[in-house]
Amino acid sequence: MIPSVTQIISFVNSQGFANIPTAILEAAGQRGTAVHSEIAASLLGLWYEETPEIAGYMVSLHTWVKDFVEKIVAVERELIAPTYGFRGRPDATVILKGDSGLSLGDWKTPRPLSRSWRLQLAGYRLLEEDNGTKIDRVFSLRLDKDGGPAKFQGYTKTLAADTNVFRSALNVFKFFNREE
Repeated sequence: MIPSVTQIISFVNSQGFANIPTAILEAAGQRGTAVHSEIAASLLGLWYEETPEIAGYMVSLHTWVKDFVEKIVAVERELIAPTYGFRGRPDATVILKGDSGLSLGDWKTPRPLSRSWRLQLAGYRLLEEDNGTKIDRVFSLRLDKDGGPAKFQGYTKTLAADTNVFRSALNVFKFFNREE
């Protein structure tokens, strides 16, 4: 079994979600999946059926892309890191306006920031770089449910430390999930 970035850091999220009712978590998960599916189809130029409940998130994203993205390089491609033995599906690799290097972004629908996003993006960056793609910047983009401005949060300054923590989480995950 090749674990995913999400599986590797799942212990982090399980702590914070313990007091949230299951129905609320399930609805949030379904919303996030729908938003990601529509975004991927839209950015790839594919047909998709618009979902009225997430239309605001789409407006928020498209406004941000129009204002800040020079080029979309990759969207939701499945990657495996042969050196480290894990997999993942980064949301998007882009060139931001004014930049010459690549940035790796992750779309988010929750309003509050989560520290686990830093680990997720560190893992995705390792995936990209293990596959020969140099990433200069990583960020999360919190989309507004009502179509307002998206909130950009960069993690490049903490990336070295975040990568060390992600690698530690990967080692712990492998330790507890290996067959003996």
